[in-house]
Amino acid sequence: HRNMIYFDIGWFLADLRISRLQTLSWGHILKKETVRAYERAFLGGYFQNEPVDQELLTLMSLYYVLLKWFIHEENFRQHIKTSHRFVRPWIQRYLYRVTLTLVSHLETL
Repeated sequence: HRNMIYFDIGWFLADLRISRLQTLSWGHILKKETVRAYERAFLGGYFQNEPVDQELLTLMSLYYVLLKWFIHEENFRQHIKTSHRFVRPWIQRYLYRVTLTLVSHLETL
């Protein structure tokens, strides 16, 4: 089913932006240009000459970012430690920024 492929690809591409190290570094492990280059290479290799439904792909990436954010929040609630109080706002702000980026991308499609 084609939509499931978009879910998997959206998951993979979103993880380039919100992997653990990428999130904790606020996106400095992989620069934006590097992430975009990886995305283009991956999509070009996967789809080759087929059209890519950018809206669906962005929606699936956004879904994954929100899901991962929810999971982080649940983990923080279950493991209340002093260190988490400092890390949580850092992660929240970064995930919020990534979410806004994806939403603004949807608005331009």
